[in-house]
Amino acid sequence: MKRKIIPVLIGCTLSFSALAAQPTAERYVVSFPEGTHVNYAGAFASAFPNGLPVGIGSGLLFTGKQGDALTFATITDRGPNADSPKEGKNETKIFVTPDFAPLLMTIRVQNGKAEAIDPRPLHDDKGAINGLPLASDVIGSTNEVAFSDTLHRLKGDNRGLDTEGITPDGKGGYWLCDEYGPFLINIDSKGKILAIHGPQAAEGEKAIAGGLPNILKWRQANRGFEGLTRMPDGRIIVAVQSTLDIDAKSKKKALFTRLVSFDPASGKTAMYGYPIDSAAYSKNSDAKIGDIVALDNQHILLIEQGRDKNNRMRNLIYEVDLNKASDLSGFDKPGEYPEFD
Repeated sequence: MKRKIIPVLIGCTLSFSALAAQPTAERYVVSFPEGTHVNYAGAFASAFPNGLPVGIGSGLLFTGKQGDALTFATITDRGPNADSPKEGKNETKIFVTPDFAPLLMTIRVQNGKAEAIDPRPLHDDKGAINGLPLASDVIGSTNEVAFSDTLHRLKGDNRGLDTEGITPDGKGGYWLCDEYGPFLINIDSKGKILAIHGPQAAEGEKAIAGGLPNILKWRQANRGFEGLTRMPDGRIIVAVQSTLDIDAKSKKKALFTRLVSFDPASGKTAMYGYPIDSAAYSKNSDAKIGDIVALDNQHILLIEQGRDKNNRMRNLIYEVDLNKASDLSGFDKPGEYPEFD
């Protein structure tokens, strides 16, 4: 795998296919139609009479032009949450609206304004899903403990998703990625979940979904799939945000994170090692992959970010060449994972 840095400064993460010689950026404050908010009826509702703001932009995809308007598809993450003290060794999160369903929305940019419209909750045959952590006994569990706004413990939910990237599926819908499982999710244009793929269960394990390499279960908590893109040949490339933490021993040592190739037509998968700028960070686990976008069947653009040794934020765009990248699948053997090399 080869990569080269692209000297581009952009105002936001967008999918694009060409780099201008002198790129420019325009900044917009995204507005919402009146009444678009996260409903909150909890213990402190009097302090939030209009509910809570919708947090769009976990994923952003340019979908085209409608007249003189630019249109984008965007996805929220798991909804309003906050850090709270640990429970034993487990991280905890306060979910003030535990029934919040991640939203698919459209952003229109026109006449100097940007507006987020048409919220569509993600749902399956049982109804709207939510953003709660998964139960502790399944692959994909972050072992986070969910609390309500009054610090009452909430049950994990195996229909919970922490959605991130978005890319077209070529059929009018989208592929999304998630930080829990990590999962790869196919939805239609209305937000209905058509298929979900996750780390395949090994013997004795319980999985919500399969079809992806089992080793991906070792993603760091809140560092699962962060960005994805559809290649011209139909394959989906999805990026694990940071180094894997195999048996809780490899996240600081591993010199790479993983890019996963998934072919929806055949189910075939492959994995490639993306080399992080190890020398730039105090520890390798500080590096994070942002979004990615395909240039052709063998080249993608990728954002690498994170605080460096001097506590300065790095935001670099690399062009990644997959032509000679080796599939790591054959090297993944218990006790011999390349993350430890």
